Amino acid sequence: SEVYCDNRDVDKEKKAVDQVKQLIKDYNTKNEKIQETVSLVLPTKPDVAGAVAQLYGLSQNNNLQFKAVSISVSGLSNTPSPVQGLEPSNLKSALQRPIGALSLSTALSGSYDDFKVFLYQLQTNIRIFDLKSLTISPVLKSDKNKNSREIESYNFSITVSTYYQSP
Repeated sequence: SEVYCDNRDVDKEKKAVDQVKQLIKDYNTKNEKIQETVSLVLPTKPDVAGAVAQLYGLSQNNNLQFKAVSISVSGLSNTPSPVQGLEPSNLKSALQRPIGALSLSTALSGSYDDFKVFLYQLQTNIRIFDLKSLTISPVLKSDKNKNSREIESYNFSITVSTYYQSP
């Protein structure tokens, strides 16, 4: 009778341990997914190729010709030395990571309406892009017979900043 009770208790404990292990596994899986999502928004490295690919993809989706790009990467911002231990009073500084910026200047051409959609999609893109400068120039179409000039399309020069964090 004692052996039977001990085996039931052991089985209950094994089930409890298995449930805790499953909870930890589920938590880690969800935590990895959250980290993956955060890394899309704020990568842990400059990811220049990814930023250029996103700008290029947005331009192509909106019928804009992607003409050129120049890139500038700044270092990580200075942050205070690491904090020992997590306390409510130092939580912010303990979790704060240095942030770096990546500046991209590009030339695009196309219609004004397509460019407006491009800007909207840039604003709602998963990776953060801040528009720092914008220049719009019309491309005029000459009609030799009428001596009039119509706007054929526009050239757009933009500079955007995107960011990354230290791992």
